[in-house]
Amino acid sequence: MLYSDKVIKDTDMNIWKYIYIRFFKIRRRIIGRDGADEFAAMLFVASFDVLLFFGIMILTDKLVDKILSTKYEPFFFAFYILGMFTIGWFRNRSMCKDGAFERIKKEVENEPKKLKWGLLSILYMIFVVLFFLFSCYIGKYGFNL
Repeated sequence: MLYSDKVIKDTDMNIWKYIYIRFFKIRRRIIGRDGADEFAAMLFVASFDVLLFFGIMILTDKLVDKILSTKYEPFFFAFYILGMFTIGWFRNRSMCKDGAFERIKKEVENEPKKLKWGLLSILYMIFVVLFFLFSCYIGKYGFNL
């Protein structure tokens, strides 16, 4: 790297990259080729980030006794929307621009531990959905189980 003493590999695999390429391939197999394949796969990955963000926002609102959603409702709504668009913008910049898609695709295809990354990606998706559902439950009924 230019500004670092440490050498960091450019080809670090992560769950988001694996989900991105796998969803891209599944979508292409089901729907066929169209112009929005890369962007649709990026939106699929970003939707999990948005669910995490919404869950954290719901738990934060519950932690402060729902003051954010009652007294400051327009600002709270704006924060939801701003967070959602920021996550989408960040994922678009990191996964779709400047040839990133081809680089990520090559990296995932050359990954030797596909089973490990497949299991981790499924566990991540399940965790995110369960976390969001848990947050919604806690936000509605409180901590009294």
